[in-house]
Amino acid sequence: MPGKNGKTVVSSWNEWDPLKHVIVGDATGTMVQAAEIAVQRDWPADGFPAGTYGPYPEDMTTQAKEQMDNFAKLLESRGIRVDRPTLHVIADWRGLSPVPAEEERDPAKYGELLDSVAEEKAAEAERMFEDDPRDTATPRAMAALLEKIWKREALTPASSDLLLDIMKRCRTGAGRLKGILPEGTEVAHKTGTIGKTLNDVGIITLPNGAGHVIVAAFVKKSDRPDAERERAIAEAARAAHDYFLFTSK
Repeated sequence: MPGKNGKTVVSSWNEWDPLKHVIVGDATGTMVQAAEIAVQRDWPADGFPAGTYGPYPEDMTTQAKEQMDNFAKLLESRGIRVDRPTLHVIADWRGLSPVPAEEERDPAKYGELLDSVAEEKAAEAERMFEDDPRDTATPRAMAALLEKIWKREALTPASSDLLLDIMKRCRTGAGRLKGILPEGTEVAHKTGTIGKTLNDVGIITLPNGAGHVIVAAFVKKSDRPDAERERAIAEAARAAHDYFLFTSK
């Protein structure tokens, strides 16, 4: 099928092509969900008779975490890229190993553990982290995802509306995409910050029904102060805003 740029786009989804990229989650905090119309649980042998719900027993969670970690290692040994849960991403960035136990994962304790890593070890971990292809995307791919979300193609219309509403109420990154846009400009966006990486992606609503502009700005491996990196993102967003506002028909 010809794409917008004239190139042929081929998508293949089947059960026999080699697996190349997968996300493996974390069993921490898993629960037996409360009963609802679509799902009814009745597991009396495991302590959850019909009508009850709550966290799985700790021994089951521990076993599940071990199995998932071993599964991820097996996949990696076969050349498959395995992305990580957020807590693992943060731990790898700082050089914290092993990932803290569940009881040490509240923000205060986790922060103390991250701060306890020796600076030399943390610096080396950050250098490795910056070159790690896992858990990354390109600005072009992110923009394509935002377009699908906006067109209600990636999720159901109701879920799309919910996600966009959450993004419109984002409180972080006031100096990034929104930084120097005209006051009152609506921006549905999501920021990201870790180490030398500072990002903001979103959908800008132009005034007077002129349309919408998607901006995906990634700043990586930069030693510049946060304020300077944020200003660069803000200027890119303002340039895109003004260009499409004054050239739109």
